[in-house]
Amino acid sequence: MRGLEQELGSKSSLLNAIVGEERSIVCDMSGTTRDAIDTRLTMEDGTVLTLIDTAGIRKHSKVLDSKDGTEGMSVQRALRAVRRAEVAVLVVDAAEGVTVQEPLAAALVEDAGNGLAEQDFRLSEMFAGEGKAVVVVVNKWDKVDTRLWTVEKMEEEVKAQLRHVNWASVVCTTATKGKRVDDVVTAVLAAGKEHRRRVSTATLNMVVKEATQWKAPPTMRGSARKGKIYYATQAGTSPPSFVFFVNNPKLITDDYRKYMERALRDNIGFPGTPLRLLWRGKPEKEKGIVSIGGRLGAAAKAPSRRGRSRSGPPRAGPPYVHRSISRAARPVVCSSNSSSTAQPMISSARSSTRRCKGSRAASVRVNATAVVDSPSAAKAQTAHSNGKGSRVMIIGGDGYCGWATALHLSARGYEVCIVDNLVRRSYDLSLGLETLTPISSIHDRLKKWGEISGETIQLEIGDICDFEFLSQVVTAFKPTAVVHFGEQRSAPYSMIDRQRAVYTQTNNVMGTINVLYAIKELAPDAHLVKLGTMGEYGTPNIDIEEGYITITHNGRTDTLPYPKQGNSFYHLSKIHDSTNIQFATKAWKLAATDLNQGVVYGVKTEETAMHPTLINRYDYDGIFGTALNRFVVQAAVGHPLTVYGKGGQTRGFLDIRDTVRCVQIAIDNPAAKGEMKVYNQFTEQWSVNQLAEIVSREGNKLGLDVQVANVPNPRTELEEHYYNAKHTKLIELGLEPHLLQDNVADSLFHYAMTYKDRVKMDLIKPAVDWRTSGVKIATMSAAVASS
Repeated sequence: MRGLEQELGSKSSLLNAIVGEERSIVCDMSGTTRDAIDTRLTMEDGTVLTLIDTAGIRKHSKVLDSKDGTEGMSVQRALRAVRRAEVAVLVVDAAEGVTVQEPLAAALVEDAGNGLAEQDFRLSEMFAGEGKAVVVVVNKWDKVDTRLWTVEKMEEEVKAQLRHVNWASVVCTTATKGKRVDDVVTAVLAAGKEHRRRVSTATLNMVVKEATQWKAPPTMRGSARKGKIYYATQAGTSPPSFVFFVNNPKLITDDYRKYMERALRDNIGFPGTPLRLLWRGKPEKEKGIVSIGGRLGAAAKAPSRRGRSRSGPPRAGPPYVHRSISRAARPVVCSSNSSSTAQPMISSARSSTRRCKGSRAASVRVNATAVVDSPSAAKAQTAHSNGKGSRVMIIGGDGYCGWATALHLSARGYEVCIVDNLVRRSYDLSLGLETLTPISSIHDRLKKWGEISGETIQLEIGDICDFEFLSQVVTAFKPTAVVHFGEQRSAPYSMIDRQRAVYTQTNNVMGTINVLYAIKELAPDAHLVKLGTMGEYGTPNIDIEEGYITITHNGRTDTLPYPKQGNSFYHLSKIHDSTNIQFATKAWKLAATDLNQGVVYGVKTEETAMHPTLINRYDYDGIFGTALNRFVVQAAVGHPLTVYGKGGQTRGFLDIRDTVRCVQIAIDNPAAKGEMKVYNQFTEQWSVNQLAEIVSREGNKLGLDVQVANVPNPRTELEEHYYNAKHTKLIELGLEPHLLQDNVADSLFHYAMTYKDRVKMDLIKPAVDWRTSGVKIATMSAAVASS
């Protein structure tokens, strides 16, 4: 046993020193702590940290040999605490070196026992594999012979032995005497900030270009083929993740991948956090792609070559400076506690908080200035991404995508007008549905936005199927862009019965035709951005192109709209919309962009996270809720995940934060008159089975017992099929995707756990069957499945 001749309780002493009180028991026996204990710490600047003191973790063999059966359970709880943390602090006994270690803060985990160098190594490897930011604390520094050891030498030794986290920050301290304890907190805050840091695509590609000029990718042995990097983009944070588009990932060796990571760290920074570099193949001749070895549009000018050495990549003076995304947008470790929607914690345990015609009301103008950091961090390099001078009318601005888009654009200087008849809320009332998150009225939403931001969003309440109303609004607002979300957007809703099938087709198609005529007659220079759906394509046994396909038939070649195969009356209405818009662009020389959107998930954007009144809706029922939303809620409440049929159905997915960016990119890069651009708007492809696996894995990390059950498929669709859809155009214009596996806890589980008491269990099973849709009105049976 360690400890009788040593200072007591290294880990607990450090926790007590940080919080300034005897929060944890300090004892001369290791293993005193059995359960994870959360301690909230509010800094002078308002930053809120959550420190988690856990049980010690010994070698697996020693746990098995222990006669105390509770130790195994304590270790499992400790590991769960570590997994839900964002920053791990490894506490190393300075007198022993890297042998006895205790991860703290966000997970104060003690490695109880002597001479456990292998255990140190394995724990550090786990933290790196879990993507945690890491700070190594060398405690009991007053016991070190400073004639033999310096702080710099100890730092080198620690990083050499813990090579999996050789990027970690190292702090030497003496907890019981309070020496340099504040430095531990400072290091944790800095590591958490770097963990959530985002850099612009232009900056990233400048570094990549300079690195490839210094050292090009190697040629494959026995082949003349050479690796080429076309461009890179940051795909996510926590940890920072970068996607490199190359000609062939197999040509990029492990050594070169390590070299590129060193180049990023040397030039951009990221101390204290792991980096994930993903390598994806992309055909060299694909339109718009140029090798970084040549000219790269995003990197107009390479950085200075000053500071090169012969031993590594260039060090171009000070690191490229780039401010991180707004703290309000990422309520996790070391983040400012500026949003009451979710409390920032050092642990990332997001589970522990929290068209009938309407009246033509007068416009509601409310002042709403968004707190967002560096505009270049949040936006791609688009035509005029500050929004000044752009007047954007958002039809359907009270809905899920429309509300998030309205705030996103308003925060960036666009003048926004919401047009909505509030019918989406009436769907819930008539069918007995309810969003998981408690949403406020549109008037309260806009009032609060005005109080928070100082920007003005105009509101017009009415039905676009009423052309007189629509024409008055267009004439008064004079939009430069019209974003059209204003349709009944649920496939199951359109299949409830004949009445709703007819309503869906009439409402959607007639409303779009009215919009086209309004633009033609009253705002001919306005650019139409129409939200389509990837469901228009169906599941063909060939690759899905972005809107158009070039075909050679009987010796003749033409480029035509990609064939459409709708699988519900809703999808068929969207296909009709696309055809009508294309005709109008040709006949009337209108400018239009059709965004074929995949399945959207998530609740939080930078703006909706600023106040509870601004929160977006979260639909989990069988009519408006998607499979992913439904799975997360089912996991939160202990219901088996209901996989329809075989679960091989594959679709495109994207985060709501990417939806609003895609719309902004489309506005900033308008089509020419007489042209209809088509973008496939999604970032990843997943099957239903893969979604269930992701939700199960993330749920288990949060301590949930997640089960999966296959149920009869209520839809008429292929359950196993080929699916490969192209989606490069928006990324080429600057979209920096949020990846599902990096964000599912923050985007969905946090809200599902916070509001699980609002879940209606009878709404999470499929109730609408495509095969039984009939003429009888089925309002009462539509939402709740028969037992």
